[in-house]
Amino acid sequence: MKQGESWEHAPTIKGFNKLVEAAERTDKVYENKFLLYLAGELGFRSGEIAHIKLSWFNFDEGVIYIPPHEPCNCAYCSYCAKKRTKNPNLTPQEVRNIYWQPKTDAGRRVVPYKLKDDVPEVLERVIKKYGRYPRVVKTSEYNIHRLVKLAGGIQSAFGKNIYLHGLRAYAVTQYAYADFSLWDICNVMGWKDIKTASKYLARLGVNAKKMNKKKDDNKTDFLFNEPSRLLTLNKTQKQETCKELSFEENVWLNRFIKD
Repeated sequence: MKQGESWEHAPTIKGFNKLVEAAERTDKVYENKFLLYLAGELGFRSGEIAHIKLSWFNFDEGVIYIPPHEPCNCAYCSYCAKKRTKNPNLTPQEVRNIYWQPKTDAGRRVVPYKLKDDVPEVLERVIKKYGRYPRVVKTSEYNIHRLVKLAGGIQSAFGKNIYLHGLRAYAVTQYAYADFSLWDICNVMGWKDIKTASKYLARLGVNAKKMNKKKDDNKTDFLFNEPSRLLTLNKTQKQETCKELSFEENVWLNRFIKD
């Protein structure tokens, strides 16, 4: 059960690798790794995973295009459409005219998926076989719970349970390791402003390091250490980015911002 912010529920690097290893011991290896990679490596939201289609992929360019609208009248979309319009009597076609759509306008984006060796093979194999992800949102959540249990009941760096949206927080760190700028991370994660990306990075960087040191001073399995690229922000952007962070988080993030 979720308690707190999603970044508190992100696995460590070792933890995520254990989830992948757990998936390899199941009878649906590729389907489970497909879920882990979309959420944990690429930062997809649960609704995006549930509605992904073969048509979203450009295999030559190695990218996935998340559209502003994908016609669907599944139970999830029907519920969202009726709630949004406050009309419980929408027909299936009326639902399809509205949903599915990303959570925000910024959710319409292009996501590269050939950043790590195993990811392209898994994603392309599953999407070519099924034409979509062969699960629904609730089943995806259950599958993550099952993989966590199979991996020995691993927890986040903060001692919290790991769930599907927590894997999306983990993906933020993977983009940083891949030398994405803060602006790039904001774009591939589908966030409309840079503040969200900066808060994730600062809190993951400062707090995960602190929590791991408390557990074992000799361990350095930090969820995130430091970005590999300096960020260029003007004075106004810098103030806007950092104003919601704590003093310690501010100090950490400002080490990587050019004046």
